[in-house]
Amino acid sequence: MGTILRTKVIALAKKYADEGYTEGPNNWTIFAKILDDCGYFAPQKKQNVFWCHTFIDFLFFMCSDAEDDSAKKYDAYSYLAQPDYYNLSCGCVYGAGYFRSVGAFYDVEDAYIGDVIYFGKRGEEEHVGLIIDLDYDSHERIKTVYTVEGNKADAVRYCEYSVNDSSISGVGKPVHFDYYNELDTPVPEPPKPSPVKASFNCVDVSEYQGEVDWSQAKASGVEFAFIRCGLGKYYLLETDPVKRAEKQAKWEETQGEDKYFLINLENAIKAGIKVGVYFYSYATDWDSSVDEAQICMRIIEKYTKYIKFPVFYDVEEKANVPRIIDVVMGFVNTLNYYNYNVGVYTGGSWYSAYFKNISCDFIWLAFWGADDGKPHEKPDYCDIWQYSSHGTVEGIGENRVDVDILYNNEMTLLIHEPDPKPTEKVDVELNVLQKGSTGGQVNTIKALLNEFGFAEYLPLDGDFDKDTEQAVNRYKETYSLEVNGIVDAEMWNLILK
Repeated sequence: MGTILRTKVIALAKKYADEGYTEGPNNWTIFAKILDDCGYFAPQKKQNVFWCHTFIDFLFFMCSDAEDDSAKKYDAYSYLAQPDYYNLSCGCVYGAGYFRSVGAFYDVEDAYIGDVIYFGKRGEEEHVGLIIDLDYDSHERIKTVYTVEGNKADAVRYCEYSVNDSSISGVGKPVHFDYYNELDTPVPEPPKPSPVKASFNCVDVSEYQGEVDWSQAKASGVEFAFIRCGLGKYYLLETDPVKRAEKQAKWEETQGEDKYFLINLENAIKAGIKVGVYFYSYATDWDSSVDEAQICMRIIEKYTKYIKFPVFYDVEEKANVPRIIDVVMGFVNTLNYYNYNVGVYTGGSWYSAYFKNISCDFIWLAFWGADDGKPHEKPDYCDIWQYSSHGTVEGIGENRVDVDILYNNEMTLLIHEPDPKPTEKVDVELNVLQKGSTGGQVNTIKALLNEFGFAEYLPLDGDFDKDTEQAVNRYKETYSLEVNGIVDAEMWNLILK
């Protein structure tokens, strides 16, 4: 490990604020790209980095005096905040949680220049910045805090706050700072990010395109295709009884399978095109999204050895929105449980509005711009970019088609070789969970506690926090179990019944 001079960190932060660096609302900024080139992020977790938090990570990483990038990663404070996720920028909640866990989180009244300042309700922090100066009253008490913040109105900006500002959660004191040996060292010059290489050409199709001539499509340059395998029970959203019955009968004709899925899958494979699948959602809550996951697995189970890419969950219906975290995580967790990698497809505006606190391994964004069949403004980060819904491709007839650029050609359908088969019950070891635990099983217990009314609402963010602990204790007290805040084998056995 090395040390980090706060004067260098502050100087670098001011450099970007003075330049008025602007990026836009998406997360894959120049700071993330530079960190990624240095091996900072886990390959499958890039989309989880947050604009404001990545900027802080970047400052600490660049200002470490460690000899190599690997050592610098240990010095960047947020890496320490979530050691179970290798090289993952942890986000505001986890960063603040780390400082609390090591006794380095304080009220803003005790701040120092160079501390990291968090905003939002404690335990639900939503934004972060760097304190660059403080102003004191006549009694030497802090009255004004001056910061530099990334992702402040889509830019790096100077900000100031009264010490009494209710939006301030607290401050974290970085563990690697050298507060006392502040040498006059130059501001580090960041490297230029490497160019992103994209794989052309990709299309996504459904029954609306009918039977595609994939040989012609291949000859015109199509390398990859995502084929809709099925769709959820859309008839459940219909309030008119007659129309609902008609829609239900139509859905049941194929049991949710896209009418052209099999023929398009087989012919695309024969033409030498690498294929993936997506499932269109009409889910409104956790249970209906789990049902959609079961339908999806039933449709694709015979073809897993031919499908190269993760299953993508198409989330774009208004009905998805009220419980969108449950909708996404119900589907993702279910397929992960049965050994499938999963990504999410959605629009750029939806991603910015609803997906901030949703963890997904892979992102497919619709970002059309002029929507004239040509790529225009690219999103900051995604594994696949759907750049237009008005593409024209040989072999797809007169219907317009969605056209895409695939950036991540390393994605795979299966997490590992399945044993037993996906349709069989898998015996999964249930971990003992307690405050500080993370991962999919934490989401499972939180969803169950939500469903059974032991919490008003626990977000499915994979974090076993104080609210989760309290809900666990309420459950255990109700069922006369030892009230210790721990999800042990006894509680698992009872709650899963």
